[in-house]
Amino acid sequence: MKITKVEDLNEQSFNLYGDSLELKKNQIKCDNEIVTHWHNLSDLGSLGKDPVIAYVKAYRRDFTVSQLERHVNTSEIFFPVKGLAVMVFTTSNEDGLPDLSNIKSFLLEPGKTFISKRGIWHWVPFPVEKEWESYLLVENDLVENDIEVFDLEDSIKINF
Repeated sequence: MKITKVEDLNEQSFNLYGDSLELKKNQIKCDNEIVTHWHNLSDLGSLGKDPVIAYVKAYRRDFTVSQLERHVNTSEIFFPVKGLAVMVFTTSNEDGLPDLSNIKSFLLEPGKTFISKRGIWHWVPFPVEKEWESYLLVENDLVENDIEVFDLEDSIKINF
């Protein structure tokens, strides 16, 4: 069984799998006594032609990964709002299958928004507590037409 250790999701650790939307000083377009406005944090072109807002609630279960999924045509933007969770990510190998040598797991925290790139393999978040909840910005037909699921031969255990 392969083991992946949970890491903090930040710009450097997550860049292979997507973007962490961290607020940077050079993105401030307005800063005064009543408001600070960060602008153009990310390009939304990777979402597809018909983006919608979704909401997901994941439930506590064993921290073992037996499947991975990916979205070939679109990315996903997560806006975690409730609870802590762990989510696994990996890239594809030359055959388009999950490259388990690149698998990493990241801690998802409320208010820490991130974008999963197109084609990145991942699995439903594993809540640390009873539940985890997040808004998502996704392509409208993602669920019906852009989910590829892969069953792992050997499970992957998530360790803290």
